[in-house]
Amino acid sequence: MIRPEFVATDALELISVLEPSDIEQIARAGTALSVFAGIGRALFTAREAAPAAPAAPRPRR
Repeated sequence: MIRPEFVATDALELISVLEPSDIEQIARAGTALSVFAGIGRALFTAREAAPAAPAAPRPRR
Protein backbone atom coordinates (compact mmCIF):
# COMPACT_ATOMS: atom_id res chain seq x y z
CA MET A 1 0.00 0.00 0.00
CA ILE A 2 1.30 3.44 -0.88
CA ARG A 3 1.03 5.80 2.04
CA PRO A 4 0.98 9.47 1.00
CA GLU A 5 3.11 10.61 3.92
CA PHE A 6 5.99 8.41 2.72
CA VAL A 7 5.84 9.15 -1.01
CA ALA A 8 8.43 11.94 -0.94
CA THR A 9 10.79 9.94 1.29
CA ASP A 10 10.38 6.78 -0.78
CA ALA A 11 10.97 8.70 -4.01
CA LEU A 12 14.18 10.18 -2.60
CA GLU A 13 15.33 6.74 -1.48
CA LEU A 14 14.65 5.36 -4.94
CA ILE A 15 16.55 8.18 -6.62
CA SER A 16 19.49 7.69 -4.28
CA VAL A 17 19.97 4.06 -5.36
CA LEU A 18 19.63 4.66 -9.09
CA GLU A 19 22.75 4.65 -11.22
CA PRO A 20 23.30 7.55 -13.64
CA SER A 21 22.58 5.18 -16.55
CA ASP A 22 19.23 4.28 -14.94
CA ILE A 23 18.31 7.94 -14.66
CA GLU A 24 19.34 8.48 -18.27
CA GLN A 25 17.09 5.62 -19.42
CA ILE A 26 14.17 6.99 -17.39
CA ALA A 27 14.71 10.42 -18.92
CA ARG A 28 14.75 8.96 -22.45
CA ALA A 29 11.56 7.01 -21.77
CA GLY A 30 9.89 10.15 -20.40
CA THR A 31 10.90 12.11 -23.48
CA ALA A 32 9.55 9.40 -25.79
CA LEU A 33 6.26 9.30 -23.89
CA SER A 34 5.90 13.08 -23.98
CA VAL A 35 6.51 13.03 -27.75
CA PHE A 36 3.73 10.47 -28.18
CA ALA A 37 1.48 12.49 -25.90
CA GLY A 38 2.17 15.59 -27.99
CA ILE A 39 1.36 13.75 -31.21
CA GLY A 40 -1.85 12.44 -29.68
CA ARG A 41 -2.89 15.91 -28.53
CA ALA A 42 -2.15 17.35 -31.97
CA LEU A 43 -4.17 14.66 -33.72
CA PHE A 44 -7.08 15.09 -31.33
CA THR A 45 -7.01 18.88 -31.70
CA ALA A 46 -6.85 18.63 -35.49
CA ARG A 47 -9.74 16.19 -35.57
CA GLU A 48 -11.85 18.39 -33.31
CA ALA A 49 -11.06 21.53 -35.31
CA ALA A 50 -11.61 19.99 -38.75
CA PRO A 51 -15.06 20.21 -40.28
CA ALA A 52 -16.87 16.93 -40.60
CA ALA A 53 -15.76 15.13 -43.72
CA PRO A 54 -18.49 14.31 -46.20
CA ALA A 55 -19.40 10.66 -46.46
CA ALA A 56 -17.50 8.75 -49.09
CA PRO A 57 -19.57 7.89 -52.18
CA ARG A 58 -20.87 4.34 -52.28
CA PRO A 59 -19.12 2.11 -54.79
CA ARG A 60 -21.07 1.27 -57.94
CA ARG A 61 -22.00 -2.31 -58.62
